[in-house]
Amino acid sequence: MKILSITNIFNFSGLTLIIIFSAFLGFEYLAAELGIVIGCSVFFTQILSSNSRNILIINFTRENYNKRILIRIVFSLLIFIIINLFNFIYLKELNLIYISISIIVILQWINELYLLDLWQKNKQNKIKVYLFACIIYYFLVFLNFLFGDLLIFKKLNISFVIFNFFFLNNVLIQTIKIDTRRFKNFLKEIFLTDIYSSAFFSSSSMIFSNFVSRIIIFESLSARLSGILFACFSLGSIPGSIFNNTFGPYLVKNKLKFFSFKIIIIFFFISLISIFLLVTGEKIIILYPNIIDFSLYALSYSLIGSIFMISALYYRQLLLFKKNFGMKKVFNIDILNSIVFIVIVFITASKLDLIYFSTIFLVYAIYSFLIFIYYSNLSDKKKTQNP
Repeated sequence: MKILSITNIFNFSGLTLIIIFSAFLGFEYLAAELGIVIGCSVFFTQILSSNSRNILIINFTRENYNKRILIRIVFSLLIFIIINLFNFIYLKELNLIYISISIIVILQWINELYLLDLWQKNKQNKIKVYLFACIIYYFLVFLNFLFGDLLIFKKLNISFVIFNFFFLNNVLIQTIKIDTRRFKNFLKEIFLTDIYSSAFFSSSSMIFSNFVSRIIIFESLSARLSGILFACFSLGSIPGSIFNNTFGPYLVKNKLKFFSFKIIIIFFFISLISIFLLVTGEKIIILYPNIIDFSLYALSYSLIGSIFMISALYYRQLLLFKKNFGMKKVFNIDILNSIVFIVIVFITASKLDLIYFSTIFLVYAIYSFLIFIYYSNLSDKKKTQNP
């Protein structure tokens, strides 16, 4: 469980580290462009996810897994073309960095289900190999930005792409052998069914809102400020993504305590760091003039927002596992939240005030926390009234 959770952190949220590294190590313009490229790639992959991973965690069957991973592999080439076509039209450029990053996102999208399958088969050694490769890759990327060599960054991306192809070798070979008629049946049973489900609209709406918000910010601010803001949002969202896509579902499913002493200590230190940055921000800017106040405030508010977001996602997981509430209602709330997030970003962009931009993630996190805790309490009341 632990090794799978840590591996999923890198597989699902790892690429956000590249935005963070580039934004805070002198490549703010690249961070802004990568924010769009990664956002676009994640959108066109996750729009077809239909919450498959959460569904398989709750009720894993071999047949359902085979159908879902097959659909991801078959659609991967089409998605690759669409992603890079958009990048070329919107960014007016298509280079090796954009292409390699889009391939990595697609392979990690497939790997999201494959890692779950390896865990079900108790093949922990293979999971450890992938984890080790991810750690090496991101560590070398960090060193690359630290010393400022984008040529090596391109080579690292290509090497990581090749590794992912070898890691998924068995799954990809099985896809080649699949019968066309059998695939059409899978398509009808899974994709055409999911596309009309609330699960589909839930996953696609959340990714769509994130993608659209990045474009709004990219168009409203300079490339440098956009890159910094994307990095701060990424830092704020990483804890929530880790919780929601790794140990969160298992923690709630097995009825383990969330607000433990360790979690409270982590929240406490995040709060201290955020308060320190807010209070001493001006002094830090005077001592280190290369650090702008916008990044300090955006980072501080995003870190505070991460506390509310983790708590919100905890109550979301609780609702997913409550029989008297149901997944469909949770997915409908996700759709509503996605619309609210776009509205928050749009209103902020109309004000064109950097302080407002820096608080976007915090405002949305507080809203998410309030909405999920409201429905959780409402569900508990109904359960008490109708035992």
